[in-house]
Amino acid sequence: GYVIINASKIVRASYGTKYVYLVGNKGEYCQFQASYNSVNEVVLLGDSLTALGSGYANFFDVNGCGRTPFGVGGEKPTQIMGRVGIAPFRLKEDVVIPSEPTAVSIGLISSFDNKETYPRKNYGLHECTIGGIKGSINVTTAGSAVTFTRSVSGEEVVLKEGTDVESCYYGKTNTFNVYWMGQNGYGSDDELVDAFKLCVANQVTNYYLVLTPHLNTSDELEQKMQRVFGNRYINMRRWC
Repeated sequence: GYVIINASKIVRASYGTKYVYLVGNKGEYCQFQASYNSVNEVVLLGDSLTALGSGYANFFDVNGCGRTPFGVGGEKPTQIMGRVGIAPFRLKEDVVIPSEPTAVSIGLISSFDNKETYPRKNYGLHECTIGGIKGSINVTTAGSAVTFTRSVSGEEVVLKEGTDVESCYYGKTNTFNVYWMGQNGYGSDDELVDAFKLCVANQVTNYYLVLTPHLNTSDELEQKMQRVFGNRYINMRRWC
């Protein structure tokens, strides 16, 4: 559990060997009472709010752990989850992968809602695997077009529609994950809650927080998040 302290704004988060603190401008906002001896990296997953250089990402001032801002500006939950393999991108149609490492345009859909979706950057997909072929995704037009290039030469292969794009991120252990999604839109409150639930269900670490946007939000969404995630949920509209 955690202890809420009187604070009107979160200043930073600090991770020690036994506790995680979200520190407010009037004191500690919350203290998670668990052992974090096995944690060696804090991963911030989301949009621009968790991107490298973001002032919000700087809340997470890690003590003794590496910090990886994995956010991409402008992305929606399906794009975020696709990049890190929580709800993988899938091939929209069959695609021929040539024998040589040559860039090939590919169409993608989200396995979360089966809608055509593309990442805005290739974080998590700079090393990936499609149908057993290792390679990399390159974003040619942010949010609307990508290519795939195999890593090494081999036989020409036809990859079938619906094949998953396996992210290099998926399956990381010994991390403390911070999920912060929804600022750039989402289908409905229930869909966003389901997206967060999927993030938590698919992680291979026991340590996480889920955060809703400080702007694109509602009382109804925040109440649902509180019911589902309890003390692992932070209502950022209240604290930013």
